[in-house]
Amino acid sequence: MHESISELQKKEKALQEQNNLISKKLKEKEK
Repeated sequence: MHESISELQKKEKALQEQNNLISKKLKEKEK
């Protein structure tokens, strides 16, 4: 059950990209 660091980094990056998209959508709604 050992995940390689690169796998974890990929997941981390994907989550950050999702957060960026959500933040953009929220900012657009505020306009």
